[in-house]
Amino acid sequence: MTDPLLICAPMRIEARAIRQGLRNSSQVVHTGSDPKTPVVLRTGYGTARAADRAEELKATSFGQIAIMGVGAGLTADLSPGDLVVGTEAGLVTCASAPLLAGELRRAGLPARTGRITTVDHLVRRSERASLAADGTLLAEYKVHYADGSKASIPVAFGLDVRDWFDRDQGMPVTRGRVAWTGLDQVAVGNNCSIRLYLGVWENPHPEKTVAELDFVRSDDKICGPFCLAITAEQ
Repeated sequence: MTDPLLICAPMRIEARAIRQGLRNSSQVVHTGSDPKTPVVLRTGYGTARAADRAEELKATSFGQIAIMGVGAGLTADLSPGDLVVGTEAGLVTCASAPLLAGELRRAGLPARTGRITTVDHLVRRSERASLAADGTLLAEYKVHYADGSKASIPVAFGLDVRDWFDRDQGMPVTRGRVAWTGLDQVAVGNNCSIRLYLGVWENPHPEKTVAELDFVRSDDKICGPFCLAITAEQ
């Protein structure tokens, strides 16, 4: 017997729409008797509820998992009704996203691939440009090993850091965290604060000896990323 497809939806209205769509496509919503029909699970809105559900799902048997819901478009080329198959969602990547989007287009649906950004509040118009930039590579840590090999650790906007000036009212990042906030004359004049971020990463090759470490700004980026301090532990 094949374990069912598990479809997770954050909000009740989204889960209800998915169940209705399955009924309209001659699929029967899973009731526990037929393991081949899809299971629709409402996970709850927000990262805390999603994390709780993810922990519960560790003890659940399912074949594949899909996360479906309604989101706001961050770019002008998206229209209501467009389907976006996520290539990235936070720290998770989906290499098969183009294949799935292609199958949806062959079924006559307006599907495309793109990065999915998660927030914990309703997005205002002023936030959309910042969210659309999430994932942009700003800098890299270049790790040089004693044996001549190298490795790169990316620093990305929205994942590790955001702007020096807190004009986005504390919009979170997914990998780093704010380590310090303060004020200067420019910040006071713009009714905001300034901030520094803390990022933690693991040596990709802990068995090798690190000879040098460089912090390199990415090309063609109108920004000035900097590393204030760095520590290491075994």
